[in-house]
Formats: sequence, C-alpha cells, structure tokens
Amino acid sequence: MQKRASVIWTVLVAMFFACSGGKDSLLEQAAQCVETAPAKALACLDSIREPGRLGKDGLAEYYFLRWHATFLRDGKLGNTLPSTEAAAYWEKKKDYRKAAWTWLYCSIKQQRWAEPGEAALCLDKAQRLAAGLQDSLLAFYVHYCQGRLLFRNRAFPEGVEAFRQAIAHSPQAPQADVAPYWLKAAECYLYTGDYKSAENYYRRVKACLEKGTHSPSTIHDIFRSVRKVRNAQVKEELLEDWTKYFKEDAYALTCCRLVEAAAFLRKGKMDSARLCLKEVQAGLSARTPELSLAFYKMQGRYYFRSGEYEQAARTYRRHLHLRDSLQRSLVSDRLERITAGYNQARLEQQIRLLQLQRLGLALGIAVIVLSSLLIILSIRRLKRRKEEKLEEAEQMIAALQTLCSQQDKQQTDIKSLLVKELEISRQLTYLSTLDAPQPQSFLKTYENILGHIHSAEWNWEKFYKLVDSLFDGFHQKLAAHPELFSEKDVQYLCLLQGGFRPDEIAFVMKVTASAVHKRSTALRKRFGVEERGDVLAGVLEALKN
Repeated sequence: MQKRASVIWTVLVAMFFACSGGKDSLLEQAAQCVETAPAKALACLDSIREPGRLGKDGLAEYYFLRWHATFLRDGKLGNTLPSTEAAAYWEKKKDYRKAAWTWLYCSIKQQRWAEPGEAALCLDKAQRLAAGLQDSLLAFYVHYCQGRLLFRNRAFPEGVEAFRQAIAHSPQAPQADVAPYWLKAAECYLYTGDYKSAENYYRRVKACLEKGTHSPSTIHDIFRSVRKVRNAQVKEELLEDWTKYFKEDAYALTCCRLVEAAAFLRKGKMDSARLCLKEVQAGLSARTPELSLAFYKMQGRYYFRSGEYEQAARTYRRHLHLRDSLQRSLVSDRLERITAGYNQARLEQQIRLLQLQRLGLALGIAVIVLSSLLIILSIRRLKRRKEEKLEEAEQMIAALQTLCSQQDKQQTDIKSLLVKELEISRQLTYLSTLDAPQPQSFLKTYENILGHIHSAEWNWEKFYKLVDSLFDGFHQKLAAHPELFSEKDVQYLCLLQGGFRPDEIAFVMKVTASAVHKRSTALRKRFGVEERGDVLAGVLEALKN
C-alpha cells in the first residue's frame, strides 16, 4: 500500500512538471523540425502564448528559430528582423552555427534597407564562422547572398564566382524540400549562364508548387528571377514555359505582367509598360490585396516616369491607403489571434486546473482509503496482540491459581502437622506434670525420637516458629514491642496462645503455679483486662491500637 501511494505521488509530480514545462517542450519540438519541416516549427512557435516568460536564453532561441523557419519556408525573413546583438549573443555562447545564420540574416536585412556596407560586414562575419562548420546549406546561402551583393555593387566577375561557390556547396538533397531553396539554386545557374541546369532546378520548383505547400509570393519570385536572365532567347523560352504552366492561374499571370511592367519601365518602354499595367488592372481581384499593393506602386512609378505627377500622387495615395489598410487588417488579425490564443490558453489552464483538482481529489480519496486501511490493520494487529496477551495472562492466572490452591493445600497440611506437633508437645508436657507413674514404653519411644523431656531444654526458637506459623505471626508481634513485653511475658503469652494450661506453663517455664498466676494478673492490669477476662484478647486488642 505504501508503494502504491508513492507511485501516485510520483505521477502527480510528473504531471505538474510536465504542465510547467510545456513551453520548453514546444521549443524543443521546433528546434528538431526547423530544417526538415519549417512550417511545423512555426506552428510550434505560434503555440507559445507568452514568449517573454521563456527567460533570456529561451527568448533568444525562440527568435532564432522563428527567423530560421521563416527563411527556410519562404526564402525571406518576413516581418521578424534579426539584430547584430542576437548574433553577438550566440558568438558569446560559442554556438557558432546559430551565430553564422544570424549574421547572414542581418546581412539580408541590411541589403533590404539599402545599406550595402553594413550588409558586407555582416556577410563577412557569417562567412568567417561558416568556414569552420560542416553545414553545406549555410555555406550555400552565404555565397548566394554574397553573389547578390556583388551584382548589386556591379562587381559582376566576383559575383559570378560567388554564385559558382554557392553551386559547389549546394546540397543536392536538402532536409526541407522547399521551393525557395530550389529557386535560389536556379538563380545561381542563371547568373553563371548554365541555363540547362537552371531549367532542371526550375522543374524542382514546379514539383514543390504542385504539392501546394508554398505561398503565392513564390510565384512572383519565379518570374522576377527569370527576368534577370541575360540571354534573351533563354528568357523568352523560360517565360513562355512558365506562362503555359500557369495559364489557368490568374494570380500567376498577374505576377508575370507585373514583372514585365517593371522590366519595361527600367528599359524606358512606356507604352509596353502601360499595356502590361492595363492587363494587370483587369486581372486584379479583391482577394489578392498584395498584388493590388504592388500594382499601385508600379502604376505610380509609371505616371511619375511619364510626367503625370497628379496621377502619380493619387496613385501613391491609393498605395499608401491600401498599405495602411492591410497593416491595420494584419494588426486586427494579430490582435484577434492573440485574444483567441489568450482565451484558449485560459481555457486550457482552467482545464488543467480542473484535471489537477480531480487528480488531487482522487489522490486524497486514495490517501484516506489507504490511511483507513492502515489504521484498521493497525487496530486489528493491536487487538490481536491484546487478545494474545490476555490469553497469556489468563493462562498465567490459571497457573497461579493452581499454584495458590496447591500452596493453600500444602499450607493446610503443614498447619495440620504443626497443630498436631503442638498438641503432641502439650500432651507430653501434660504427661510430665502428672504425679502418676508415666507409661514407660511411650516415654522410651519419645526419648529415642525427640529426646528426654525432663533433661532437654525447651526449644523456644522452634516453638516461636511454630506459634508464628499457626497464629499469624503472634510471636513477631509481641517481639516488636519490647517496651511492653519482657522475654518471660512473651514466653507466657506464646504458651497460652498454644493452648497450654497454667500448670503446663509453669512446668515449661520452670516456675511455680503461683508465679504463673501473678504474671497473668499483672498482664490483665497492664492492658485493662477484667479479672476473669481473656488475657490474649486484651493483648491482641492493645497490639491493634
């Protein structure tokens, strides 16, 4: 029973720690699947209601996993931007892999903010750390971003070499089969002029898109990457191929037209750009606000390049209004998700509390039952022991009673013998006091057994023991008061108690009969006994008082 109670307590403690360690388990799940299933990792991170309670280390891990999962899933950082402080934090922790990824993300952020110098510094730190790591995916992205940065700075030969380095480090079977990775690998081949290999990688992008696991923004990135091809024939073939592939997808065709309009604007082909923008405007849908936002921005650029500044201003106002609406919608959705998550967390917490209360109630009942059983067993054990002791006591009492009865019987027999012995002594004394001739044969026999009564001294010690045994310690009571009784008084009273007549007492004490009478008279006076009263009764009464 004690083992069962300990098991119940262990289960309760395990459940308590399991409930308290939920956030840590979600972080561990996200860390395990961030590179194999980034979408699942993001779902685990979204399940953490209050990241601020993770502590400093937990919060740093949370943000790194969010950056990493977002980049591997979409090929972009989204709205979660890293910081150089986070990269320095991981370097201080000597986790150089996370530090290298964070420096890479800082470089991508700086490129987005048009700060090529800061981006180059962050990228150099990422490259320095990645050189000592066996992470081909990290090395691929570092060289890819370096090639993009070099091309942006018009260092084309060095950029081509960086893209070749990226291809050399490109893992052929990455852990996560995501379209953004294959798209960037295809871009590397496009920049180096290997269009055949690029086409093969685009086929892998198609395979990822057919699974339907990627966002529509990937389609926009496809057309934008194809537009960067220098070989016009290859570009037209790729665009035609992709257009045929997405011929029934209005979203993809709209993305294609937006990319074409941007290319025409860069080249100054205003009429072609206007026609593309008209086609885009005709294909816009309210369900695709991100395309409307890109369209208004592109249309504003067109009006500005055309010199129609009022139209450009109105278009940019629409762009800003739509952007603010989208941001407010995103904020509202986020607030709703936060509120729903908070309510769900409260509900889950209440459910956990109810479960713990039920478990505690069940545990309390179990403890009470176990305690009751233990008490009952203890009472039974004590009762059994008490019964055993009672049985032993009864047996001992029975044995003592038997012994007492035997002792009483023996004492009765002894008293009978002592009475007989006293009676014999008295009779012998009586015979000795007679004037008549004594029976010679009896006296001879007595002399042979006990000695001659005339020649032997009276054995007072033996006589006193005999009196004490027969008369409840009569001699000892007299001897305890030497101030009241002399030795002769004790002898006289003991002989009197033994049933001796005055003449027999005189014979034993070797005095005259008148001396015995005087002693008796003196004792009567001393204890206030009448002349014919019982001397022994008066003496015993005086001893009691």
